[in-house]
Amino acid sequence: MKQYMKTTVSVCLLAVLALVAACTAKPVVGREPSSTYGRAKLGEAYFFDVSSLNQAEVRLRKYDLKKNEDLTGLERDLQQFLVEFKNRKDGKTPDIEQQVVALDVKAPFSKFKLTEGNLKDAAQYMLELYNRVRRGEISRDEATYQVAQVTRAINLMYMEPVKGKYEFFAFPVHLARFLSAPSVSENYKGQDPDLKFLREELVQEKDVSKVDFLNDYRFKEIKGSCQYDKAKRGFGVHAGFHIKCGDHGYKMKFGNEEYSGPFNSRVYRALGYITPHINYYESLAVDYDRRLLTEFNERQVMNFKVTLAAIPIYKRTSKEFINPFDFINSFKMKDGSLVDAKTAQSRLVNKSLVDVENITDGMIDANFESQIAQVIFKPSTLTLKDDPVVGEELGPWIPDDFNYRDFKEVRGLMVLAAWTGNFDIRKDNLRLMAIPDSKGKKQLRLTFGDAGSGLGDAAGTRRSGSTIEGMEWEVSSVYEDMNQNDDRWPQEKEQQRISLSGIGNLEYAKAFSRIKITDAQWMLRKLCQFTPDQIKSALISSGLSSAETVLAQAKLLERRNKMIEHFKMDEDFKMSCYVPVNRKLNYDPLKDKLVTISYDKNSKATFAPDRGHRVVNGHLVGAPLDK
Repeated sequence: MKQYMKTTVSVCLLAVLALVAACTAKPVVGREPSSTYGRAKLGEAYFFDVSSLNQAEVRLRKYDLKKNEDLTGLERDLQQFLVEFKNRKDGKTPDIEQQVVALDVKAPFSKFKLTEGNLKDAAQYMLELYNRVRRGEISRDEATYQVAQVTRAINLMYMEPVKGKYEFFAFPVHLARFLSAPSVSENYKGQDPDLKFLREELVQEKDVSKVDFLNDYRFKEIKGSCQYDKAKRGFGVHAGFHIKCGDHGYKMKFGNEEYSGPFNSRVYRALGYITPHINYYESLAVDYDRRLLTEFNERQVMNFKVTLAAIPIYKRTSKEFINPFDFINSFKMKDGSLVDAKTAQSRLVNKSLVDVENITDGMIDANFESQIAQVIFKPSTLTLKDDPVVGEELGPWIPDDFNYRDFKEVRGLMVLAAWTGNFDIRKDNLRLMAIPDSKGKKQLRLTFGDAGSGLGDAAGTRRSGSTIEGMEWEVSSVYEDMNQNDDRWPQEKEQQRISLSGIGNLEYAKAFSRIKITDAQWMLRKLCQFTPDQIKSALISSGLSSAETVLAQAKLLERRNKMIEHFKMDEDFKMSCYVPVNRKLNYDPLKDKLVTISYDKNSKATFAPDRGHRVVNGHLVGAPLDK
């Protein structure tokens, strides 16, 4: 009873806070709360104190990149780090339990492992920067900027993936921020520095008209069987694991990004951003391995709590048991027969899966297990691990670091996010990579490690992906702002601003509250390069049914149409991009035939499946409740 009362009081308090936040939430303008991870500064770097590399507590040392002696000291310490790395790798020094000790670094995220490959890659990249300066290939300013980027990426590795602790009286501010929408205004006088190398780190201009969404982004055909490799041990909430199919490795992922992951990766890559190569699979067979079940819930725990005077009044954890059988279609037995997942669970697992944290070896029936050949999974996505476009991962990056937020290529990302519904642009999904150029020289790139959220409800408290019915027809709106106390805007009695009302990013970033109208127009021009057929092709190749494709295409076109109006595009541009859309459209694959796409008379048409879905008066009918 005491626990029940405690839970009830906690929920009631949070409900009051949510109400306060909902009433005060508005487009992000005039409010400048601190970024979640602070802001890294140009001209300084933090790297490991090499004298502590063999101690239980590994310290960070600060370097002033404007001072020659600090630059020389950092080069010496990078060289010594690689020596210690090799000694540990070769077993010359013992492998011990270690933690990084620094401001903003918290357990368990502070766990340090000297032999992690990305630490070696980062050190080698920075040492090569010194050599490139000596050879006259890049300027000292560019090199020190990149050193600051790489060391910041290393530091961010040891910080919590999402903020997990809130004080009760400050929580409404954070909740209001969570519910707020980014704002666009022609009055904002933001900067746009002339740093070509940094622009190229983020986006590479491409000719979108030549993109073939059906064929350009497909994996090579997976031949033969796939084998389980290892568990997913990151901080993501979606279930998954690593597999090997032939010569390639993949990350297999389940959940509500089955459409949005492939779609977003295609769109982002076509626009010149770097994202992983993701494809949809209706059904994939993996050779049976007990670890498919026993390691299915190995994801890292993320804890969330609200405190009052340091006393926890509400707690929640991401460590919730996910039943692997929910993502399995059937088991293929060695005699060739198929056993459905529900029956297989009752015969393979000898214990109820209610209130368990994981499936253990002792719960497996060895006799039935010995008869299993393969596991056939329900729809999932595969991410290519050895993608040459992605390169070597050095660590995370965040939009508020350095002067990133002064660039339209960063600020404009939220317009792209609103269009696709990607509400999860945060540290844990952004990656700094070292990618070889055409001459084999590694170059830094600010990339998306995961751009999977989207094609669903992307604002408010209930955000979801791959739910086409949940997609809004409009993601931008115009409102009159009466705030006269905002020192970032001209003192006017009334100002008309644009709200990206269809998107609410999970992690607040000041960069996305400073969107100029020219930033929005720049991104919209890029989005308008996609033809209706290209959008349809991207949707079909992302696994959507025919009805889902018809409805999603209409909503994406209408979102773009309203942006043309709200972003004040000129008439000539409007005529070139605007596509009339019927919001009350009807579609039945049995009467109207399946949706197909082909680029020329010689190419084979690709069909989107039926799956029993229809569109009635602009709504998806016949889809499961979770779709």
